[in-house]
This record gives sequence, structure tokens and C-alpha cells, in this order.
Amino acid sequence: GAMLSVYWLLSNHHEAFIRNQEQDEQLSKQSWAWIQDWISTIVKLSTSEVVDASLVFMAIHALGKIKEFRSEFVNGFSASMHDIALARVLESKPQVVPSYKRLTQKYQDLIKDSLSVDFQFSQFLQAENTPLALKVIQDRMRRHGDD
Repeated sequence: GAMLSVYWLLSNHHEAFIRNQEQDEQLSKQSWAWIQDWISTIVKLSTSEVVDASLVFMAIHALGKIKEFRSEFVNGFSASMHDIALARVLESKPQVVPSYKRLTQKYQDLIKDSLSVDFQFSQFLQAENTPLALKVIQDRMRRHGDD
């Protein structure tokens, strides 16, 4: 679903995006236009390389949750540390994730850094994180610039 949503958003297929939404709850064309603008100006999903790296990240981000994956490639990580486990696999054995391995170093580094940040977005949404947690993310991601 998430990857299809990205496809629909990037190819401007509003009708496909809303087709399974209840008539009275469908995303408006105005909101659609706002999202389109946000994607291009803030998120900057504007080149095939950025879109590719984003889709790779979406496809692989849950690999660390698979117990067998963790035990085979980076034993000693619990399910609660799945992001760190995946970052360690990508660092030490990138060949086991070919879609990641074929990315440029720039996007490999961005994905590893994104996985290595100890930040629970759900806690952020519930105001359970301190401002210091955001500072850690800012510091870690600063070297990537606007990417």
C-alpha cells in the first residue's frame, strides 16, 4: 500500500489514490495539491535517484524485525532493536540486501543513519519525547544536507 501511494502521488493519480475511500471521506483535490507541493518542495522527491532510494528504504526497513534475519546476519539483537540490527547488516553485509547495495554511497549512508537514530516517532506524536531527541536526529542528519 505505501509503495503504491508513493507511485500514485508521484504520477499524480488522485483517482487511484482515493478509489477505496468512502465518498464523504475522500482526500480533496485541494489537499491533494498541497501534498503534491509538499512532496516536491519539502520532501524533494524530484529525481529518480531520490525516489529509488526512498522506495528501497520503504521496502527494506522492516527486515530487522524478522527474527531469522537478525539471528543469521547479526546475532544478539532483540526485536526492539530491529532498526539498529538492520543498520549493522547494511554496514557489514550489504550484499544480502541487493536493492540497498546498488544505491550510491550517498543514499546508503542516509539510510544507515536513518536506521541508527534512536527515535520513536510514535512517542514524538504523543509528546513523550524531549526536545533533546529531536536534537540528536538533527545532528545525525545534518551531514546529509537537504537530502
